[in-house]
Amino acid sequence: MKFDQIAPFVRYVHCQEVGFHTNYKTRMAYDCRLFYTLEGAGEIKIGKTVHKMQKGDLAIINSGIPYLPTASLENSVRYIAINFDCTQDFAHITQSVNPSAPPKFASKNILSHMNFEDAPSFDSFFVLPNMFRAGALAQQILDEKQRQLVGCQAKINALMAEILTECLRVGAAYHDASRLKDVLDYLHRAYREPLSNADIAARFGYHPNYLSRLFLNITGKSMYQYLLSIRIAKAKELLEATELSVGEVAEQCGFDNASNFSAAFRKVTSLTPTQCRKNGRFV
Repeated sequence: MKFDQIAPFVRYVHCQEVGFHTNYKTRMAYDCRLFYTLEGAGEIKIGKTVHKMQKGDLAIINSGIPYLPTASLENSVRYIAINFDCTQDFAHITQSVNPSAPPKFASKNILSHMNFEDAPSFDSFFVLPNMFRAGALAQQILDEKQRQLVGCQAKINALMAEILTECLRVGAAYHDASRLKDVLDYLHRAYREPLSNADIAARFGYHPNYLSRLFLNITGKSMYQYLLSIRIAKAKELLEATELSVGEVAEQCGFDNASNFSAAFRKVTSLTPTQCRKNGRFV
């Protein structure tokens, strides 16, 4: 199904406190799980990976994925925990469905499983930091469930849809930032080389236009501006710490000639390389 076809059903919501002596064991759920960290610090082992959970962190776990919340000796952690489906197919089951230990889990009994054609990040699990807006929505779900006013289930389901949409959008940006990190690391290593947008995009398997948009969204700069800032910063270091000529500094910092280097340097710093070296003014 497409993500826009979701019609969430929130089956159960409660505050869950986990301490060092809490006797939780690894479980696999038949519906989907959300954990939002209200306070404290702990960990959730999801599959084979342990994720630290601090205030504001949120985890979404698909059905059939093993999970285990834990706390350290020094800390406890309190979550808003939500059991939900992504469709209304089993909305007639209104009571909490107990998870099973992995050896006893029966996949044929799964009520809801997230499998979106256009949102593969939901297929297993993800953890997102600083999801305070989603946390406020989860708190509203908890409040609605406790008050039981007329129309509360419709309100709760709508709030859950908003949380999932927030996770989709924030998760996409978070994923993009993670993917861009490899490109940024490469630029900091390879700034001496003659680099073009097309070359960099091809190296990392992006379309040049997509990579340009990604750069602007994440860094606030074009790729050219970002690379230029690296080269100028390195040039400042060389001018300050060495006796290399302007031409040699230009070559070591990836400029094709001293004239272009000097023009770019002056545009960024308002000083020529010689003035910077002479006056010790690096701005």
